Amino acid sequence: MWRRYMDRRFVGLGLLVILVVLLDRWTKWLVETNMAYGASIPIWPGVLYITSHRNAGAAFGILQNQRVFFLVLTVIVLIFLLWYWPRALATSALLGTSIAFIIGGALGNAWDRLMSGAVVDMIDVRIIHYPIFNVADSAIFIGVVLWIITSFFAPPRHGALAHLDQKDVWRTDDEDEIKAAGEGAGGSQDERR
Repeated sequence: MWRRYMDRRFVGLGLLVILVVLLDRWTKWLVETNMAYGASIPIWPGVLYITSHRNAGAAFGILQNQRVFFLVLTVIVLIFLLWYWPRALATSALLGTSIAFIIGGALGNAWDRLMSGAVVDMIDVRIIHYPIFNVADSAIFIGVVLWIITSFFAPPRHGALAHLDQKDVWRTDDEDEIKAAGEGAGGSQDERR
């Protein structure tokens, strides 16, 4: 039963990752095909603009033109997140959701770096003179904030999930059937030892 529950949650969070990537790609495509570089469209004059911008670095424009470094770093972070995701989801749905947002954002920005060497940014908040960002950056930010909230405010794991080992997160249906068959034929292996 636990395995089926995990599968449904992963499907839902997988759809969240896909939604973030598609929304990010769509907004970037709109900017690239409809706006000249540097052009701005006021949404709320003096506060919020859509501005066509490219960033070959990281947040706040640091580490410009380090394409290979950022691609390697993204792959390492994605490998860790994909390894950690089922463990996080076994602990907290909110933590699993935070990782889905981060994965979606990382994939969106990695696509830009891989294809053109620079990330397309467009959300320009001028009231606070914040750097221009995009949907992928927003998803990463949301994911990090949710992760922090989960880390500080989530209750310790207890109840029905407290007995789970990390290995149980990846248990297959075949293993469950084998265990059930063993229990039906004179008890579990643990009881016979």
